[in-house]
Amino acid sequence: MPLSLIPAQLLWWSTVALVIAGLMQLGSTWIEHNGLTTQNFETSPPLAGRPTPILQEDIVKSYSWLEDDFPNSLPVELDTVAMKIENSHHYNVDSPDSTAEYLSLYPGDLGFLRLGPNKRFFGISLYHQLHCLDSLRLAIAGTPHTHARRPSPRPFEERDLEQGLDSNEKSSRDPAQEESSDHDPAWHVNHCLNYLRQTILCNADLTLEPEIKLGSQDVGEGLGVTHVCKDWSGLYDFAEQNTKEWQEWRKGHGASKGAHNSTTS
Repeated sequence: MPLSLIPAQLLWWSTVALVIAGLMQLGSTWIEHNGLTTQNFETSPPLAGRPTPILQEDIVKSYSWLEDDFPNSLPVELDTVAMKIENSHHYNVDSPDSTAEYLSLYPGDLGFLRLGPNKRFFGISLYHQLHCLDSLRLAIAGTPHTHARRPSPRPFEERDLEQGLDSNEKSSRDPAQEESSDHDPAWHVNHCLNYLRQTILCNADLTLEPEIKLGSQDVGEGLGVTHVCKDWSGLYDFAEQNTKEWQEWRKGHGASKGAHNSTTS
C-alpha cells in the first residue's frame, strides 16, 4: 500500500510504538552494559551464587562502637540491581498468607544486627521501614498493632550491657516514650506514617515515570518502570550471617539462654 494511503492516525501510532520499543531496548542495553542484574521484587532471600557482603574492616576498626562512636551506615558494599515495578498477588492487606509473607521479608533476628567488639545491638532502617509498612497494613485491616510477635522487653540495664555500655553509663532511651509506643496503637501508627514519609524523602528516588499515553499527562501507577536499586538481597544475606555469628558469640561468652531480643517502635 502506498504510504500516502495509510491513515495518518495509524501512521502516527506506529511511529510512537517504534519509539517506545527503541527506548525500552536502549534501557535494557544500558542495564546490561552497566552490569546490573534484574532482581525479583517478590523475594528478599539472596540470589544464588552471590557472595555474602562483608564488613569493611578498616571502617569497623576506626570506631569503638560505644555511645555515639559508630558509623552512620552499615559499612558494607551492596551490588546494584534493576527492579521493574509490577503488581503482585502477594503482600495484600488482609489475606490468609499476608502475615507470613510480610514476616518473610525479615532476615535472621527480624533484621537486627550485633556489631563491634561487644556485639552492640543495632537496627537497620530498611527493616524498620518494612516493619512500619506492615504496621500500617494492620491498621488498614482493622487489626491493632501489638508487640505480640516480639519478646517481652528487658530491663534497660540488660539491654545496655548487650549494646556495649558499661554499668556506669546511662541509657539515652526515654522509658516514658517506650511505654507510649508499646501501649498506644494510634501513637505507633502516626510514628510509622511519619517515619516512612521522612525515609522516602531521604532516599529521593529519581526514576522517571513516563505518561501511559503521549500527551495524557497521566503516569498511571508507575508499573513497568525499571528502578536501579541497591541489592537488598545482599543485605538480607548479611543479616542472616550476622545472626548466626551472634549466636556463636553468645555460646562462647556464656550468654544465658533466656536472653531476649530488643524491639523496634
